[in-house]
Amino acid sequence: MVCRRLPQSIANLREIDVIGEATCTKYGRDILSNVTAFMASEKVEKPSSSSDVTTLNPGVQMSPSLPLT
Repeated sequence: MVCRRLPQSIANLREIDVIGEATCTKYGRDILSNVTAFMASEKVEKPSSSSDVTTLNPGVQMSPSLPLT
C-alpha cells in the first residue's frame, strides 16, 4: 500500500489502512525517507494536489535495487 500511495507526511501515512499509530510512531520517518528515495530514483513527481498523496499506476515497476535503510 505504501508503494502505491507514496505518502508525503505522517498524516498521509496514517491514512493507509494497514499502518497503525504504533507503526507511524516507530517507523514513520524511516518509511517516508524510503518513499522520498524511491520517488527520486524512479523520477516520480511529487503530488501537486493538497492531499500530498501520489497514487502509482499499478503497471509501474519498482526498482529492486533501492536499498531499505
